[in-house]
Amino acid sequence: MDLWRKYSQLFPNGVKRTTFMAKIKNLRYKDDLGGLCPTCSDYGYSVFARILRHINSFTESATKKRDLISLAEAVRCHLKRGFEEELVVDFVGTITHDNCITHCLRHAFGICEDSHNLECEACSQLFQLSQQLRDFIPELEVNDIEARLLFWMSHQARKKYLAQQFNAALSLLDMNGAVILCDYKMKILKRTAREKKADWYGKRGFALHTILVITKQENNSKLQVRAFDHWSEDGKQNIFFTVSSFDVVLTQLRQEGIQWVRCFSDNGAHYHGSALMAIACKWYRWYSIEIRGWNFFEAGEAKSIVDTHHATLSQAITRYVRIGNDIIKGTDIEKATQNLKGTYIRHIKPDRSKQITVKTIKGISNWHYIEWPITGLYAGGFLAYELPGIGTPDFFDSKKLTQVLAKGKGKVPQKLQQPIPQLIGDSTTPHQIWEINPPEKLGSNDCYSAFLLHYVIHNFFV
Repeated sequence: MDLWRKYSQLFPNGVKRTTFMAKIKNLRYKDDLGGLCPTCSDYGYSVFARILRHINSFTESATKKRDLISLAEAVRCHLKRGFEEELVVDFVGTITHDNCITHCLRHAFGICEDSHNLECEACSQLFQLSQQLRDFIPELEVNDIEARLLFWMSHQARKKYLAQQFNAALSLLDMNGAVILCDYKMKILKRTAREKKADWYGKRGFALHTILVITKQENNSKLQVRAFDHWSEDGKQNIFFTVSSFDVVLTQLRQEGIQWVRCFSDNGAHYHGSALMAIACKWYRWYSIEIRGWNFFEAGEAKSIVDTHHATLSQAITRYVRIGNDIIKGTDIEKATQNLKGTYIRHIKPDRSKQITVKTIKGISNWHYIEWPITGLYAGGFLAYELPGIGTPDFFDSKKLTQVLAKGKGKVPQKLQQPIPQLIGDSTTPHQIWEINPPEKLGSNDCYSAFLLHYVIHNFFV
């Protein structure tokens, strides 16, 4: 009843008590994947759990059961760690031929014309396992297990290739460009130093969007990283808040003389959508900044830097509350995080009167890389690839853009307006800048780990 009273006070026009009690009667928490991506969960770990259940139900021979369990564990460890380490992507993000057919990314992506004379013994264990499972598991069940594990292998290969594009982008940086990583933080809920568990329910959090901007510095071999964090009270994490946040950052970068950017994000609906792709066609006209490419990673993959920044924000907020402060207003978030190195946080209020709804572009779910040319036949449109530099792109010109913006057949297309926020608050200023070594001084495999370690040490131990 305490929960109902709290809800009725916060939402007096909400659902009635009977409906409220019926809704929470069978409330259950969903499984927390702890940062594990859905693909790895559905096509990797859950499949091996399924295999182990089948093996444990096998009662003919205890010795064979132990051997099967050992083989399954060896396959799982190899697919999770060993297989990815065997794949080779060079420092500029390109791939070359490998004599081993299971390790050749060009073969996996369908562009290799050379012969393959080798086969990995560790990868072959997958087929050995499926062959032995056929002795006591129905054929259709084994075929499904094998197909899911092969899909997981392709997911690992695609993830390795896409992640390496970040290092390649850093290596191509010059004084006129910037590399951008962006992501949404989980909503920041209001918190007090003394709070009962029942008070936690029914809250509406603050939306917070992060844009990490990495640039070269003059007369300094290190790269500068700036984290632009924008919070909003409406709590909506959609494409329009994304482009409103970008409007603030790109306007500032234009004033600093930046001429081009390369962007990296996940493929969530707040980025990988028809509306953002259409709006980005106007960015060069609005900001005079060229988008040389946008890489869309799969959810939970290859954005460790932004995730670590968000973990640092959460830690700073928790520490702020534990020493007796409250997070009630958005300005409290600014106070809690103002001492973080290289972090600029401010309040923006999107002007949602400029928000539009567009048609879904056909084939958009297959695209992981987009370019927006500023010259040539497709200037004002974009080129879409399944993977960066792999295959033939899909062309999307200004004529097709007009069709997407039209609400119905034969109707006048909607006008794209620059999403200047209705309110842009004052930004906090960090006491210290955030610097990292360029990837060529780290080695491609060590770039992420050194980046994260540097950030954590200098925000909590310096």
